[in-house]
Amino acid sequence: MLKEFNIVKNATTPWLCFRDPKSKLVYFLHSKCASTFYRQLFLKLKWKKCTTSEIDWGTDIVFSYIRDPLKKHRIGIIEWFYYNEQSQILENNATDINFFIMLSRIAYLDIHSLSIYEHLGENSRLVNWIPIDRPEIDHKQHTIELLEQYSTIDSDTKTWFENLPTNHVSFGFKKECYNKLMKLPVDPLIVKSLEYDNMLYDSVTRKKYEPATYPQRIDYLKSTGMSQEDAETFADRDVDTGEYVNWN
Repeated sequence: MLKEFNIVKNATTPWLCFRDPKSKLVYFLHSKCASTFYRQLFLKLKWKKCTTSEIDWGTDIVFSYIRDPLKKHRIGIIEWFYYNEQSQILENNATDINFFIMLSRIAYLDIHSLSIYEHLGENSRLVNWIPIDRPEIDHKQHTIELLEQYSTIDSDTKTWFENLPTNHVSFGFKKECYNKLMKLPVDPLIVKSLEYDNMLYDSVTRKKYEPATYPQRIDYLKSTGMSQEDAETFADRDVDTGEYVNWN
């Protein structure tokens, strides 16, 4: 049944992005990583649609959102059925464990399960990735700081965004199917296909969160006579306690 549909795998495809007309910021739309949620913000800010083929990787400031690669892959596989209005296939095979084992071994079906590397290749390293699934990292606040550092966001839009509820969250039977895939062993092919994505995810979740004003704070502390090490320790303490919001 699945082979009747086209399978996407083309790292040169001009993937959808949104460009800030007032700065070098470009948002790469990464499916199943709060893309529906963030599309609302960038449309409200009147950012212009563009594609990855229009990005100047030497000067543009490209950013996007990332989540645990395996979880993103699993929900992406299930999303294919709903996106293509083929959820009946899932319902007809709901009790067939072999069907779900087969799904768990598929590397990709479309953009929802396609890896970051297959999307962007080596340019993946040039993207500022913001995790959306780590409780210690406020991705909404991180986005606001990015906008305030390189562009603008008016107070009304900022307040609207801060109160914007998360949407398009999987639930019900769709979530049940996802949970079934997550409980299955991970096939070596999937491990290999997500290897690069896991490297990217680990690189942004293992390092300490730094506000956009962190470098300026370090420079200020050093100007008072502190060493680089002492300045970083002092600034890190403010980040951990939340006092960094009071930095001038």
